[in-house]
Amino acid sequence: MNSSRPSRSPQSTSFSSSPCSRPPSHRLLDLATVMLSRLPLVLAHLLAWSLAWIWWFFIPVRKSVALENLSRAFPEKSSRDKARLARRSLAEMALGYVELLHMLRSPERHRNMVNIEGMEHLHECRRSGQGCLVVCGHGGSWDLCLVAFGQKPDFKVTCVVRPPSQPWVAGFMERARETMGVELLPPSGCKETIYDRIRQGNIVMFPMDQSVREGILVPFFGTPARTAASVAAFGRRTGVPVVFGWQWRIGIGKHRAMFQEPYALEYSEDRQADLERATAIFTESIEQAIRRNPHGWLWMHRRWK
Repeated sequence: MNSSRPSRSPQSTSFSSSPCSRPPSHRLLDLATVMLSRLPLVLAHLLAWSLAWIWWFFIPVRKSVALENLSRAFPEKSSRDKARLARRSLAEMALGYVELLHMLRSPERHRNMVNIEGMEHLHECRRSGQGCLVVCGHGGSWDLCLVAFGQKPDFKVTCVVRPPSQPWVAGFMERARETMGVELLPPSGCKETIYDRIRQGNIVMFPMDQSVREGILVPFFGTPARTAASVAAFGRRTGVPVVFGWQWRIGIGKHRAMFQEPYALEYSEDRQADLERATAIFTESIEQAIRRNPHGWLWMHRRWK
């Protein structure tokens, strides 16, 4: 795979490939993205909340999953509070993607949309000449903050992430992330490439808040959940620092992301015990971040399968 960084153009970005080569439904969706990228964010906020109410009362896809997850994570909350959390979660996610379209149309807007703190920890990690690993997840406007981070001139960013199952969405997000300077790698079949990126000094990010079939069981909101041990395995093998990063909304068109100091990890001769211990530590960080802003997480995902 080419390790060179995607070019960053200050011009507006188009995500449509050859119109004649795309199905009519995809061309309609492309037109919708163009229109949404020009919709004032105040109106987009109202639209997002309207979609959340429509979802809740008329098209309740995965509504039961969201409520089940919220009941597992916050058994002390009332049914009304959990319903509000679920609707707000969907509304803020929808608004985040409209904001992302605004950013992709005018890439320089990332400076005003996303305030990233803790960059000094990443600089410190890279003084050894290698990269570092970042534990992260789908909090707040994940894709928006990821592409904003990809615009930072001091870092080469690689993200190990599963593509969305819907082909149009997967293609759109791949073009968006790579256009804005983020290299994407699938979770499987790229181990040696990830080692190469670490040696080259890349910031390698791993979203760890979704269920994986072959993960290890660690506590998440008090219930064992299958979680990828990839970060723990790469950290143990390479010895590079592991940092926690998270993001959350602070207003319409305003977001904050933060990187914390590297974890103080210790490794032993027992590899399995090391992986379980480190993965549990990382998952605890994700849980605490979600507890601080529960409306910012996607509760419709089947985290406890």
